[in-house]
Amino acid sequence: MLNINCSIMKKNVFSFLFACIAYFSANAQWSTVNYTYSMEVYDLHFINEQVGFAAGYHQVYKTPDGGQNWILIADNVFINGPVGVWFFDENIGLIIGSDGGGYPQVSKTINGGNSWSTSTLPVSSMDFNDPNKIFFFDNNTGYIVCRSGYIYKTVNQGADWTQLTSGVTDDLGSIYFPTANIGYVTLEYSHFFLKTINGGNSWTMLNTGQLSSVYDVYFTSADTGYFACSNSKILMTTNGGASWSAFDFGTSDYFYTIEFTSKNVGYTAGSSGTIVATTNGGITWLPIPSGINKLLYCMDFPSPLVGYIGTLDLPPAIIKTTNGGGIYSIGNLNGNTYISLQPNPADDVVTVSSTRVMVGSEYYFIDQQGKVALSGKITGEKMHIDVRQLVTGVYIFRLGEQNMQGLKLNKK
Repeated sequence: MLNINCSIMKKNVFSFLFACIAYFSANAQWSTVNYTYSMEVYDLHFINEQVGFAAGYHQVYKTPDGGQNWILIADNVFINGPVGVWFFDENIGLIIGSDGGGYPQVSKTINGGNSWSTSTLPVSSMDFNDPNKIFFFDNNTGYIVCRSGYIYKTVNQGADWTQLTSGVTDDLGSIYFPTANIGYVTLEYSHFFLKTINGGNSWTMLNTGQLSSVYDVYFTSADTGYFACSNSKILMTTNGGASWSAFDFGTSDYFYTIEFTSKNVGYTAGSSGTIVATTNGGITWLPIPSGINKLLYCMDFPSPLVGYIGTLDLPPAIIKTTNGGGIYSIGNLNGNTYISLQPNPADDVVTVSSTRVMVGSEYYFIDQQGKVALSGKITGEKMHIDVRQLVTGVYIFRLGEQNMQGLKLNKK
């Protein structure tokens, strides 16, 4: 069963003066694949750039060719779900759901979905115990997190599952193990999370210290990790969750999914088609155009350049990138001696300071969807631009077409 908390919590918006440089291609970075079914996409899992699986309400589809074609491989295996999918190769895979009566279930195929073997996981009380996420650290060791605090572990590729003691009865949303012993679990609708250092034998509940609900988790090492949160926040820790710093994108969008393709390159996505990316390990994040205005809920990058994102909004869709979302470079603006914007955040007027070589260049204010919200031409080395017509939010100020320069502007 899918649960999304849409209550708006108090914003804690802070600006980043001269935050970062961005270079974007003029071509589309994401495009919709040929997914024409009515099933909302709760989870995606790709085993390589071409072969992947999409799970949603009652169904699982497989694509053998990068999204051009989709084959139904599971239908009505569970009463509720599947909400999660994980395949090891084209034949062996697992999906999770529930029987509708409070029992979580897991089903496995060894023949590419031609048949499924379903088992019911034990629960100590009849409640809403529906599973939310499945994650495998390696080909044998995997975990399922559920509502009401249930965590299950397998050490034999899903042949058997053991219930772990989480110590909580809260709904658990997402799970990630960066090492065999160290793992993290998010509590839905909460700024608390669980951590284990012994493979799940015991868990400690910790507090992010940020008043935002955490929806998804990804760690690039045992100590460095990220949370995708409500109110357009991304939380980062470098000390195993002992403390967190927040990047606030300055909107009411919720981030539901996060993934890194290396220790420095990462993506998070959420409501209103919003995608933001980092190439410096979360120090700065910039919007990249998704080309779609839907709730982006699940994401998988089978390689650094090829990635897929699934939506919940009807009609559902899956979008794909083959160039890493189109991010060319993101760096600290202290190294950019070409342009500056003041003040930042801005309310009505910004002053653009540039070098003589940039005079005569076109400028663009690009919104989160990659659309040009305001444009014009630089007429002098110091120029005032009226930005009152821009709605509150975050924009990329792009200057020039060849040697493009870019800054992030926070519009109050």
